Amino acid sequence: KSQRDIQEMWKKVQAKALERRSRLENAVGEKIFTNSAKILLDWVDGIKERLNSDERCTDVETANNLLKKHNDLNEEIKAQDDEFKELIALGKQLTQRNPNLTEIPATIEKLALEQEAVHRGWSEKEKWLQQCVELQIFNREADKIDATTKAHKAYLDNNDLGTSLDDVEAILKRHTDFENTLGAQDKVLKTFSDNADKLIKNEHYDAPAIKNRRDQVVKRRLKVKELAQQRRNALQASKDFQKFVADINDLNNWLNEK
Repeated sequence: KSQRDIQEMWKKVQAKALERRSRLENAVGEKIFTNSAKILLDWVDGIKERLNSDERCTDVETANNLLKKHNDLNEEIKAQDDEFKELIALGKQLTQRNPNLTEIPATIEKLALEQEAVHRGWSEKEKWLQQCVELQIFNREADKIDATTKAHKAYLDNNDLGTSLDDVEAILKRHTDFENTLGAQDKVLKTFSDNADKLIKNEHYDAPAIKNRRDQVVKRRLKVKELAQQRRNALQASKDFQKFVADINDLNNWLNEK
């Protein structure tokens, strides 16, 4: 055979070798892509399951712990971003080299959508958990105010109006101190009420319950102040009566002396 024929045969052999190598590279690349995509999508399913888990918040500490745990999960999610990026790039490279790999574009689209869904799901739950913390802080403050209100109401249940002018004046002094304590709570109540308004304005998921709880707390507080005023009026009337009695006694004593 002539040298030209030999060269032509050599070229064909090289072309076949290149074609075979390309097929092998595509096959290996497709296998790597498919396996990696399956692992990544299984990971997505696990993350979604964790994001959808129903976790109850019963106090501030529990709510804060859940939020911290959720923030730790975000680090795990971010750590997979490069894996998504590299795998999608590999898929695009494979389809450019071999347009017949029709399943890869669909997998690329699914990977992109699932990555976005995981990030969106994390953000939505982060907002919910943040609101859980806010709700528990609100409830804790409401409990504290209600406990104070209950103690103040118990103090006002005392019906002792004194049996002498000195008695009444001593009780009135203690009542004035008590009213000062009540007044000092006004700032606490205003801060509490303003916080409720803020939560409602920010469209907290439990806004109706927050409004109702705030209204009840404020109502009970106003009732205590009303009872305190009624007791002051009663003590003042008792003082006037005891003063009258003392004046009568003084008059009788003076008349007796005369």
